[in-house]
Amino acid sequence: MIYCVIGNGNPKGLEKYLELKRRFAEKYPESSRFHYDAETVSVSALMERALEDTLFGGAYLILCQRVGEHLEVGAAFPKLIPQLLSSPNHFLMYEEKLDAKLVAQIERGGGRVYSFPALQTISPYSPFNFSSAVAARDRRRAWVELMRARRSGIADEALLNPLIWQIKVMLIAVQTSAGESGLKPNVYGSAQRAARNYSFEELAELSFRVSSLHPRVVAGEVEMDIELESLVLNL
Repeated sequence: MIYCVIGNGNPKGLEKYLELKRRFAEKYPESSRFHYDAETVSVSALMERALEDTLFGGAYLILCQRVGEHLEVGAAFPKLIPQLLSSPNHFLMYEEKLDAKLVAQIERGGGRVYSFPALQTISPYSPFNFSSAVAARDRRRAWVELMRARRSGIADEALLNPLIWQIKVMLIAVQTSAGESGLKPNVYGSAQRAARNYSFEELAELSFRVSSLHPRVVAGEVEMDIELESLVLNL
């Protein structure tokens, strides 16, 4: 018999595996257990355990933790699974990933599969989200992006260089042609469109403000977080 837990990187998968292991130990306290992982497993060992009978009835528990990562065992799974399913012993398996065909094979043979969904990954925050909101002169979006950056663990200082660069290319775009700017066409076009949200004087003032911010923070004249919030609120 096979009990197969598929974790997909979800911690609940391993929790389920340990729970099943504990429940078996409680139900069969005298039963022998064998443990295999990708380092200790072999096709012959699993076949031997599948065919092995206990001396006094009952069943063995064979713990198979990520044995599919063993090259030969993983390749032999299609042939091994029927043997493990028909065994009088219990094979408790834990795999991070398992091919859908193998899952179907286990289920068709009467085995139990416990599959857990992969956790949604959160993309790391890009500081350019904040600078593009400032370029668009979108006060609400800039505030939201500033809060998102902070919740993501991004230091306020990490937002400063992308912001300085963004305003710099906007100034370049309003003072030079595409060919003279030295910017890639898509960067130049984007900067030129964003620059329309400000007058030249406003851009120059904004450039001076953000470029001088770090030296002023170091000198103890201002606080970075307060200055960034003030900048956003006054867009």
